[in-house]
Amino acid sequence: MVHAKSFIFIRLGAVFVIMAFLGGCATIGRSTPPVTVAEIEVWSQAGMPPSEIVHRMQKAGDVYRLSASQLADLRSQGVDNMVINYMQQTYLREQRLQGRFEGYGCCSPHLGFGDEFYGSGIWMGY
Repeated sequence: MVHAKSFIFIRLGAVFVIMAFLGGCATIGRSTPPVTVAEIEVWSQAGMPPSEIVHRMQKAGDVYRLSASQLADLRSQGVDNMVINYMQQTYLREQRLQGRFEGYGCCSPHLGFGDEFYGSGIWMGY
């Protein structure tokens, strides 16, 4: 009889551990929506402080891979240098991290060309 009770407690404990693990996985997803380049332009033109824009981009955790001409276009649209510099730094930081993981066959976001958002948080073009 004691053996049967121990077995039940072990099974309940295993179920609890599995449920806790699966519940933790459910919370790993993206909690903040991405900040688009178009939003950055609108916010800048509306007079939002650059520090607030950068804060929103940091919170979202996006990476911006933009060409020099695209960055110049942002400047001509009224985007502050602080914001543009932050956008450049996100890509440089990501590339440094990618170098650390190179050869492991994981953790490498798809980098392509075009005006699309890739699920890894990398913005390409506009």
